[in-house]
Amino acid sequence: MIPYLEQRLGVDVQSATRRLAAAAAADDAALFDLAATIPIGKDSGAVIIAAPALGAAPAAVRARAVRAALRMIHPPYAGSASDVEAVLVVAADGTARMAGGAVHISLEGPHLALYVDRPVTPKPVMLAIPGCIEFGSHRVTADMPTPRRPVRIGRNHLVLVADRVTDEAVTVRASTQGERIPIAGGTKLVRDAMAESGVPRRLRPAWPVVEVDGNMVWVPGVRVADRWKPTGATYTVLRWEREVRWTSQRS
Repeated sequence: MIPYLEQRLGVDVQSATRRLAAAAAADDAALFDLAATIPIGKDSGAVIIAAPALGAAPAAVRARAVRAALRMIHPPYAGSASDVEAVLVVAADGTARMAGGAVHISLEGPHLALYVDRPVTPKPVMLAIPGCIEFGSHRVTADMPTPRRPVRIGRNHLVLVADRVTDEAVTVRASTQGERIPIAGGTKLVRDAMAESGVPRRLRPAWPVVEVDGNMVWVPGVRVADRWKPTGATYTVLRWEREVRWTSQRS
C-alpha cells in the first residue's frame, strides 16, 4: 500500500508518517507534563484532584489528569471516555455521580474526590498527656506549654482543656449516630455541625471527636462544646492536624 501511495502521490510517505508520529509524540509528552502539574492527592481512601487547577487547564490536559486519578483508583485502568466525562461534569456542576459503575465522584470544597469505598472508621484511641495519636488521616497532639507561651483557641487549631483533666483519660473516637454537641442555648447534631463546617459527607462517619472523662468536648476542625471552658493557670493544649498526601502523577 505504501509503495502504491508513494508512486501515486510522488512523496515519501514513510518519512512523512515518521515525522507525523514524532510530532504527535512530542505534543503528547507536553500534554502529559502539563497534566502532571495539576495536584492529585490521596485522602482517606479517595483520590482527590485540585478542582480549581483542573478547571483552569485546557481540555486535553484535564482529560489526562482525570485519567491519572482514575488509574490510581483502579490500576492500571485509566477509565473510558465516558468515565472521564462524568468526572469533568461533576467538576463543572458539583452534582455527585458515578463513573464506571463503581467509582463515586463528588465535589468537596476545592477538591474533586474519586473513591470506591468510604473511609473505614478507626477504633477509639486513648491519648496520653503529653502525647500524640493518629486517627485515620488525623493527628491529635497533647502538650503542656509554659505559662508565658501564647495559645490559640479555635476549631481549626487548638483547644484548651482545664488543668483538672490532665490526669484523666482523653479518648479520640468517631462520633456516634445522633450524637449532639452542646452549643449556646442547647445542642446540635454533630453531623450537622460537621456539614456546616464543610466536612464532606464521605468523611463524617470517620471524623474524630474528643471525649474527656466520658464527655464529648471537641469536634476537631468543627467546634468546641460550649460548656467546655478552661479553668486555672495550668492547662493542656490539644492540637489537631489532618494529612492529605499530595503527589504529581503522569497520565
